[in-house]
Amino acid sequence: MKITFLGACRMVTGSQYLLEQDNVRLLVDCGMIQGEQFTEDKNYDDFAFDPTQVAAVVITHAHIDHCGRIPRLVREGFRGKIISSHATLDLAYLMLEDSAHVIQMDAEAAGYPPLYVQEDVQEAATLFHGVNYHEPMQVGPFTIELWDAGHILGSAFIRITAGGKRIVFSGDLGNPPVPLLKPTEALPATDYVVMESTYGSTTHEPARERKLLLRSAIYETVTMQGTLLIPAFALERTQELLFELNDLVEHKDIPPVPIFIDSPLAIKATRIYPKYNHWFNKETQYLIAKGDDVFKFNGLKFTSSSAESRDILRVKAPKVILAGSGMMQGGRVRYHAKNYLSDFRNQVLIVGYQVKGSLGRQLLDKAKHVVIDGDGVDVHAKVRAIGAYSAHADQPKLLAWLGSAPQLPQRMWLTHGEEDKANNLAKLLALSSSP
Repeated sequence: MKITFLGACRMVTGSQYLLEQDNVRLLVDCGMIQGEQFTEDKNYDDFAFDPTQVAAVVITHAHIDHCGRIPRLVREGFRGKIISSHATLDLAYLMLEDSAHVIQMDAEAAGYPPLYVQEDVQEAATLFHGVNYHEPMQVGPFTIELWDAGHILGSAFIRITAGGKRIVFSGDLGNPPVPLLKPTEALPATDYVVMESTYGSTTHEPARERKLLLRSAIYETVTMQGTLLIPAFALERTQELLFELNDLVEHKDIPPVPIFIDSPLAIKATRIYPKYNHWFNKETQYLIAKGDDVFKFNGLKFTSSSAESRDILRVKAPKVILAGSGMMQGGRVRYHAKNYLSDFRNQVLIVGYQVKGSLGRQLLDKAKHVVIDGDGVDVHAKVRAIGAYSAHADQPKLLAWLGSAPQLPQRMWLTHGEEDKANNLAKLLALSSSP
């Protein structure tokens, strides 16, 4: 079995790996590279293989940096199966539709042809093939199995067996315990592992602290009569925060305050979640069985239209706004950032990974002045972060996942991490495996 690393090397985006056995080609993930702009120029580069000669693509989960170039692959002739969990394929369709819309706007503004269009997304959907966790699937000489990664709804790490060898691709691993989802499953027996290292040198706050920190941010915002702006990824982060906010509101642990979900994509994704509530953890299933709608509570408003989004500005503070995108590289959060960053009474709460070059990363790095869509904005709002809300495993949890295998793999590769993070984890792994 031959593996070629085609993406997510010394960076956190663009996941893509090519496996070859007996003249059959299998692609694991087909993600977009994301950074200072949504559609990075590198995404226009030719694939390092002939798309018409790939038998299947296996997708770990629905985030764009893992599935975002699939429509381009289809546009260039791929007609094999697109394999993933049923939930991943439902969510991926929403994500790719939204991606095509953003790409179209980027292309029109820059005066170049789009990476792909909506028709390519629709064609890709005809190739979707959903499988259950632990349900082996055969593609030529490859046996494919999915385990629950606990990262977002439907996410999986994948074991592929061919030529008497087994290799596991971690995709993105979860950060248990989390609202909604079950914990990441143990690593099964394998010869090789390709593992993410996004937080390879980081330890998140204890899980029990994250709700307290969220509560504290809301209380402080109410006291200051300000606005709390939370850049939130449409998948998982928004739904997890809704779950936490639902609990805080119902137990009167925060003062009454209007809370806006200002992301059409997040609203659509949230409507998919109840379809898969059998994949939720026991606590969430128990609440649902009691009749609790964990995504609905007093004071919550979903703002789907652009007019509704703009109207939030006229709502008197205090207020809380969850808006996409999660790294502040696009979406409605940029409009809100323009309006709220310059006021010291306001806060920005970072709850997810921020790639280098993104607006979110600039704020996290304590920038005092930023440029948003050509306009300069002075930053006087308080910026804080809650690492425990990250959907990625931190260093201790990455090590624990590796340690959950019946025996250590013969070899590991670290991807999906900035170089210093991956190197830090690699050194630790080398030490731990020494005699």
